[in-house]
Amino acid sequence: CYADYVNCCIYCRLGFQSASGEHILQNSLGARWSSEIIVCNKCQKDFGDTIDPAVSEGFAWLRNLFDIFTGRGKRASTIKKLPTPGGRVVDLEPGGVPRLSQPHIEIEEVSLDKVTGHISAGNPQQLEWGLKLLQDRFPEAKLDRESLLATLKTVSVPLGEAVNVNASIGGVDYSRGILKSC
Repeated sequence: CYADYVNCCIYCRLGFQSASGEHILQNSLGARWSSEIIVCNKCQKDFGDTIDPAVSEGFAWLRNLFDIFTGRGKRASTIKKLPTPGGRVVDLEPGGVPRLSQPHIEIEEVSLDKVTGHISAGNPQQLEWGLKLLQDRFPEAKLDRESLLATLKTVSVPLGEAVNVNASIGGVDYSRGILKSC
């Protein structure tokens, strides 16, 4: 680095006067320790556009499962629309808590004048959505929405099946990000 500069970037070896704080370990992984004297703003931007997101995405499932907060205090993201073997679609909220992301309809019996089954929903609004799906599926059925909604009961039960999470990690940018963290 040149003597005219106060700091020297550890990656590009160019001198710089000042820079925003570079997290020693990524903020998205819970880091709070940063330095304004080791990495120039250009390298920080380059990493922020490439390898840092790759590492954050690679560890998103781990952050969610253990509800790891970022260095800035932001909670782990919800992982959305994960399939289950039983055909449900689930969101995993921080801490690995499953919640149905859309209604799930199980039909037990269909006859000329009757359809029997269950609608599972993650929230009350999804019950209306589930009734609409049921009406679309059986258009000839006469559904009295008000009576059906009045007879619905809210029951909180465990999901009772696995949630499939794609926890793949890797790739060039991910590997570069891990090396940068090391």
